Amino acid sequence: MNRSQCTLLGMTILGCLLSLVPLQAATYRLDYDVKSDTRKNYIVKEIRMYYHASASAIFSGTENTGGGIGFSLADVPATGSRVRTHRNGEKLSIVTAGKNLALAKAPFAALERSFRTGVAYYGPMVRTVDARPFVIGSTAPGAFRFTRTATGVYQGVSVNMPMITPAGYGPYGDSFNVYPIMGEVIKLYSHDALPSGGIAAVIAGTATRWSSGNINLTSVLNSLLTFADHKAREYVTFEQERSFRVQYRVGEKTATTVSVVGQAWPNVEIASGISIRGVTRTITYRTEDKALLSDVLVINARNNNGTGWYFTANLRRL
Repeated sequence: MNRSQCTLLGMTILGCLLSLVPLQAATYRLDYDVKSDTRKNYIVKEIRMYYHASASAIFSGTENTGGGIGFSLADVPATGSRVRTHRNGEKLSIVTAGKNLALAKAPFAALERSFRTGVAYYGPMVRTVDARPFVIGSTAPGAFRFTRTATGVYQGVSVNMPMITPAGYGPYGDSFNVYPIMGEVIKLYSHDALPSGGIAAVIAGTATRWSSGNINLTSVLNSLLTFADHKAREYVTFEQERSFRVQYRVGEKTATTVSVVGQAWPNVEIASGISIRGVTRTITYRTEDKALLSDVLVINARNNNGTGWYFTANLRRL
């Protein structure tokens, strides 16, 4: 083999090796809130239930050669919590998850105070309060993983963050799944948010308006409901009556960033009297290298009286 052939072979091998090396990872933070307000009267039972789950996580995000990103858990920066009412609104249950017992117990007083002062309808009803801490069993990278395609579809969600009962506390018989719920919230993002030319077409100005594919959230909403309350399916089952689409447009442009904004007002029923009234998604990219900077989703599903479910998620690069 002559020198030129050796050089060509070496370049080929180097190119293959470089294609196998993952690109540099970036750090992202995901915060979510799920709130619901349920007020129903049945023949044998009256339901008055407030529910609020909230959690945050830090992820390492590694871009692949196709422009997608693989996310793996790096840290839990704040205590996750679930605040809900029981017994027709007369009992308040506060449950938290922290990296240690002290962190788990720290927000108890603030969560109760926020509920009593900020939730006008339910606050005066509460007669008893129960507060329960858990310790997060694993924050290893494999404890929470998911991927995002170049067009903004989130998939491959895997959550395995066990909750450890601290010494001195007995078994817990209620539902507490703030991190599996985070996994379901991520699935609410599962639709294409970019045009056929991708973010490059947005930056170049060749795409200004487009729409997502058909969206049906029945499956993920029922999974989320089951994680939120294992008894809820006895009273509610979600069934989206028809698909809808999110209409996207180019949003704010700066010297270094560009945003795309998606909106939908489908008024599509998902349960008796409850309809998805609004969906907004705002995604911001850095124009220099097309890096994802943030992806924010807001969904509200309510009845004519204003009660129902509210979902917010904010993924942002740190």
